[in-house]
Amino acid sequence: MPYRVIPGGASSSRCYLVDGGGNGDYQTIQMAINAAHGQTPTATNRWLVLVGPGTYAESLTLYDYVDVSGLSPGPAVIVAAPTGQYAVATPASCWVSNMRLSGQKDPILLINTSGITLEMDGVEIDESSQVITGIKITDWSTLIARNCDFETGGSALKLILGQAEMYHSRLAKGGSDAGYDAPVYVEDGVLLLDGCIIENKSVHGAGVLFHSNPSTAKILGCTIRKASGTDSVDCDAACANALVAGCLVNGVIDANVGTDTGNTVDASI
Repeated sequence: MPYRVIPGGASSSRCYLVDGGGNGDYQTIQMAINAAHGQTPTATNRWLVLVGPGTYAESLTLYDYVDVSGLSPGPAVIVAAPTGQYAVATPASCWVSNMRLSGQKDPILLINTSGITLEMDGVEIDESSQVITGIKITDWSTLIARNCDFETGGSALKLILGQAEMYHSRLAKGGSDAGYDAPVYVEDGVLLLDGCIIENKSVHGAGVLFHSNPSTAKILGCTIRKASGTDSVDCDAACANALVAGCLVNGVIDANVGTDTGNTVDASI
């Protein structure tokens, strides 16, 4: 899986190292984030927090232009939210990569701050035993995720308002919950799923569920797996602004989807 350690605008001279064993600049991620924020970073002079392997019992408050990355790809860095707290308490315009977010508070990551752009690369969420949401967007903010893997017992992504762009990522609903949540649940906003795997592994529900007509939705070149009893892409209302194209699905696509073209139905997926 491709990954970056230093995003555009960051510098090795503007970097703090986190190591829980005391061999870095700080022992907690939040202390390093706060220190970098105190350096007054900008879009062209970003700061980077590099995190060594380990489990960090923290709920993170992010700040604009303070990027946070594990030292290597994969879940060697685990942010384990304390009981009753989000894994990320406050989002911001920054870049987060190479770590796993975990916890029991719904959702794991709440994006409710207007005007920010949060980018994620190589981030995992694995809470399939918890009937909770992975990422929930409730304001006009933007999430861009690349090469990510999100699985929860509820929806992996709930787009209530705002913009979500997912590239080459996996969004799954696991567990035995018989509810009607889909891995991707959309009420409003702008959605782009490009080359993603969308997988409902529970006992019921669609792969993608449009509760209402979004501002814009494009699902391109994805693999979409429903559970039982519904469509691979389901709509509770007419969704004139939704496009599903070039996807591999294991069931029909609801006739309420505005444009459905070039898709292949294969019940075995």
